[in-house]
Amino acid sequence: MMRIRVYPRKDATFRFGIRNKVVVASVGASANHAVKQIAKRTASPALVHDKGTDGEIGEDSEITRRTIINSVLNANVYGALLIGLGDERYNAKDMVAELERFKPVYWLHIQEEGERATISKGVKLVNMLRKESDKISSRYIKKISGLTVGVKCGASDYTSVFANAVVGLVADTIVNMGGRVVFTETTELIGMERHLYRRCISRGIARKLRYIVMKNIQSILSYSRNWLGAQPNYGNIRGGITTIEEKSAGALLKTGSSKIIDVLSYGERISKNEPGVYFVDGPGFDVPAITALAASGCHSIIFTTGSGEPIGSPIAPSIKVTANSKTYRNMRENIDLDLSPALRGDIPLDELAEKLFYLLVEIVSGRETAAELMRHEDFAILKSGPTL
Repeated sequence: MMRIRVYPRKDATFRFGIRNKVVVASVGASANHAVKQIAKRTASPALVHDKGTDGEIGEDSEITRRTIINSVLNANVYGALLIGLGDERYNAKDMVAELERFKPVYWLHIQEEGERATISKGVKLVNMLRKESDKISSRYIKKISGLTVGVKCGASDYTSVFANAVVGLVADTIVNMGGRVVFTETTELIGMERHLYRRCISRGIARKLRYIVMKNIQSILSYSRNWLGAQPNYGNIRGGITTIEEKSAGALLKTGSSKIIDVLSYGERISKNEPGVYFVDGPGFDVPAITALAASGCHSIIFTTGSGEPIGSPIAPSIKVTANSKTYRNMRENIDLDLSPALRGDIPLDELAEKLFYLLVEIVSGRETAAELMRHEDFAILKSGPTL
């Protein structure tokens, strides 16, 4: 009988977490040093980035605010300490006011405390939260319904189509068992978007997806009509992918075949309990993309890579797989599963998919991923406009 070990949560949409983290988050880049010091002294994940709600115009300040808030709301997070200067448009105190009815959260402002005192008080608050989190007992449940898994590819090459096909089979298994699968990378829909519109559960969702795709195309064309070197990037081209259509066709394999239930903006959190596939507007650039997946509510992320990508989310355990045997040999400490037998035809895709699914179950239940063992805490927030 399959069981997964989880941490129960009082959340109607995300009933459990698969980790029980206490995080230290910066609300603006000026607080990064204090956040890093507190995280280092308490062995806690640090959410640091180069953004700040001051100096950002248009939707950027709102993107920053909701990404930080929804990252802390991820069910893998027990509690958090937010650090800022205090004079930001959306400061740490304001964000905690939005979060405190959901979980234990605290704030400190450097301009009120001074940096040394902020670090000292922050260490005490985080250690207190960690002691509280230790009192939360994990328990086994027999169903994975409600499990939310992100799928992402990075540093793709000609082998990625095989890895993505295996992940697509796992995605269908997750949905069939009552879970949710989340994907992103808006520019990698281009050339295959009509296929995705047909997978949407309603015309309204299809229109929402089409709007996001067209908005991205128009934004890109306002800068340049030549995408080569950006999508596909130079690493993709060296690896045998020559057009955006080729890249998109391979990338979409990892989403499986289930219906698309909803379309979310960058940094937005899933609000529906329905099993199925969800799309989050986001870039192909790996770090802000996995940040968006974690903010949407993903418990874990399955990440396929061709030529090799070592990153991992500080919130959602990132499972790294490759069908490139050379990458597996060269970067074994970064890879959780070798899927190169799919490329050679040694093992059928469905057998490899079963192997990956049971690895996912082990990781959901507490086994550390390669990225966790390497202590990856890669976090970055999308920026769409100028900073003043």
